[in-house]
Amino acid sequence: MQNMFEVVVSEPNYFVGLEIKINRETSSIFIHISNYIKRMLERFDLAEASENSIPADPHATLTSTIREEENIGENIPYRQAVGSLMFAAITARPDITYAVNIVS
Repeated sequence: MQNMFEVVVSEPNYFVGLEIKINRETSSIFIHISNYIKRMLERFDLAEASENSIPADPHATLTSTIREEENIGENIPYRQAVGSLMFAAITARPDITYAVNIVS
């Protein structure tokens, strides 16, 4: 490959949206998407939202506060938020998959 292409060999720190931390002392790899989550929270005006160690209550029931004749419209970027959460769940946060499924 190096004969045909210009190849840069270095530690992987960022790959396809995933942040990679390698600890050679403990022989461990930590993959996370912290920056993506921060940007997503800012995009949907949730940067000041409180954290929760449990993604969702499995016994909670979601109900709509919007009447059928009302239209959500483009004022609420619901589809974009759900899509962003799906990306997070698929790439690095399988723990939120149930909550994302309920919201979607």
